[in-house]
Amino acid sequence: FDSQEDPCALRLPTPKVDVVLHCGDVTQVGGLSAYKKALRMVSSFDTELKLVNAGNHDLLMDADYWRT
Repeated sequence: FDSQEDPCALRLPTPKVDVVLHCGDVTQVGGLSAYKKALRMVSSFDTELKLVNAGNHDLLMDADYWRT
């Protein structure tokens, strides 16, 4: 599913899976509440390994952004 296009597209309950991999933007424009919502979604998966790769909209996760 595309979390940016339709964050409600995830149908619960999700099946147990081996790995959850989220690539790209975690949020549309950032913000603490959006990150909390995304982390709740990722934590809902029944799996031992969850990998999240931030995208270009995730400025809060970019240390260089804070230094400039």
